Amino acid sequence: MNAPTSPFVDHVARLLAYKQALGVAYVRERRFFAEVERLTIGWPDAVLSEALVRTYLAGGPKDSRPHRLTAIRALARFLVVEEPRTFVPPPRFLGIRRRRPPVTRVLSREEAGRFLLACDALPNVAALPHGLVRGTALRVLLLTGLRRGELLALQDRDVDLVEQVVTVRCGKFGKMRFVPLSPDLVDRLRTQREALSALLGDRHPADAFFPGRDGRHPLKRHRLHKAFRDVLDLAVLLQ
Repeated sequence: MNAPTSPFVDHVARLLAYKQALGVAYVRERRFFAEVERLTIGWPDAVLSEALVRTYLAGGPKDSRPHRLTAIRALARFLVVEEPRTFVPPPRFLGIRRRRPPVTRVLSREEAGRFLLACDALPNVAALPHGLVRGTALRVLLLTGLRRGELLALQDRDVDLVEQVVTVRCGKFGKMRFVPLSPDLVDRLRTQREALSALLGDRHPADAFFPGRDGRHPLKRHRLHKAFRDVLDLAVLLQ
């Protein structure tokens, strides 16, 4: 006897295939859709009702509700084409709203200089040179224009210090691109690579170039954000 499954499995697979064909990675949405599938195991039919949407949005961390609502709305709009009984929640269903994005702040040349100095002043803690790794990561973000997710996804093999170029394998819309590096930034990246190799031994090509505490997997986003706040505080002291 086959184990019960969600009636939305095939629909989710088709939606993901459609988005992939458009060049949309839909990484976070895949995780949310998987939650919907787990929630609806044994569900009698493939009808996304208001009650089901409410149940889904009630689960998970509160700060993820705006993203969960966006995902379930995308699924509902896809389903309603074939099933008119599908409930499509409005953009602010249950009073859920996205946070306003922070105001863009363009640094002056003098401010950027102090930011870079502060990157070098981050302290190292524990066994790994965390200050060096995080400071270098922030320096790369400022000087190359890489997105945060692109930077954290970099593997050791993606950083070519001989050709002085970084390969972004899965950028926006799933596209690959090459980002040139300045000679002084290459020196910083080489210093980090050598420091990690001295502590960890030979690095595997698939190891994160900017690793977290285990030295292998990518630095966590919240830790990079904390380092960013620390650098801003240090930059203020350098005035």
